[in-house]
Amino acid sequence: MSKTYIADKETLDGVKTDTSAILENLSSAGGVKSMQTGEIKYNTADSVFESVGGYGTTNYYGYGVDITINSVDVARSEVRVSSLGSSVGSTWSPMAYLVNETTLRVLHRFIGVSGDPNSNKGYSTSYTHWEVVEYN
Repeated sequence: MSKTYIADKETLDGVKTDTSAILENLSSAGGVKSMQTGEIKYNTADSVFESVGGYGTTNYYGYGVDITINSVDVARSEVRVSSLGSSVGSTWSPMAYLVNETTLRVLHRFIGVSGDPNSNKGYSTSYTHWEVVEYN
């Protein structure tokens, strides 16, 4: 046996309003709002020089570029970076971060400088791929 329910117009209008509000909230929740990508080749003219820390008696400095991107909400964005081909067989990886809403800084070359000038080591990538993902 099936049951039949009858609702008045006021109840049905309330359900319709509640359903519309739920659907509207779901449309703005989660998910990717925007994605920006690019690639840097090794021979790119570097405009950034920055200390990136040290290990033992060696200090490391990063060389890279500032890239202008479409404006993003920094708090809701994620930066990803990967490389293809690094020199000196190192396990070094490039790094990237948002300086502000419209500037991505990618450090794709590094040099390690110790007390002995003959022991400086440089690391670089052939290609560095970057992406900025902004979430809702």
